[in-house]
Amino acid sequence: MTTFLGRTGRRAFRRRRLVGGPRRGVLVPAVAAVAMASAGAGEYLSAPGTESQAFDPLEERR
Repeated sequence: MTTFLGRTGRRAFRRRRLVGGPRRGVLVPAVAAVAMASAGAGEYLSAPGTESQAFDPLEERR
């Protein structure tokens, strides 16, 4: 297994431009998709019929 990984690493290093092109071709659209998906997400999540179980320390002091 070590020999296989060593050879694979050496080949990838020697052909780094050939290997880097497809890697960028996959990474750039993936990052763009994540950015677009998270841009539409709201800050608050609401579920009808549920109450908040959050602790409010300011209400406790009054």
